[in-house]
Amino acid sequence: WLDSLYIIPVDSNDWEKESSLMSSVYGGSTVNIAAPGAEDGTIGCLFERYFSSRCRIQISRQGQHQLYECFPRDIYGIEVTRMPLMNRGWALQERVLPPRTLQFTKTQVYWECHQLSANETFPRGSSLLCRGTYYSGFTKIPISLFMWPWIVQHYSGCKLAFGEDKLSAVSGLAREFASSDE
Repeated sequence: WLDSLYIIPVDSNDWEKESSLMSSVYGGSTVNIAAPGAEDGTIGCLFERYFSSRCRIQISRQGQHQLYECFPRDIYGIEVTRMPLMNRGWALQERVLPPRTLQFTKTQVYWECHQLSANETFPRGSSLLCRGTYYSGFTKIPISLFMWPWIVQHYSGCKLAFGEDKLSAVSGLAREFASSDE
């Protein structure tokens, strides 16, 4: 479901109807496919990979050669959370509500679900990708009330193409929290 394909922007009735369904579309999905590095919906999700956050170095000591894999300590922040999609207000629902997300970044593919956060560098997962809470890194967990302060803080820093969308863009998330079991 792509909002740019399913919502007619000049038709206010269509916009009101379809935008109100976004939270149920993302919350009821099996998997969400995202392109965090794309500036907008015209870019797509397959990027030319000109660089990688991963490198190998060889260290020699006393005639012993050891090969090490190196990568940034904040690999998730660099490759996912600081990308353009994560700064868009409407995309916050896409990030939080689906139980699984496949993220195509400019350097590698990420998989996130309630059981595992993994990428091409760490196909079996890593604590660098899954830090345990929404507050320090991103862990895909079912909706719960303790997440609300993080949602409000993150949403407050997001951008919207139209200022009048502020309440609409967060209302779907608010409905999901109101109907959660906690």
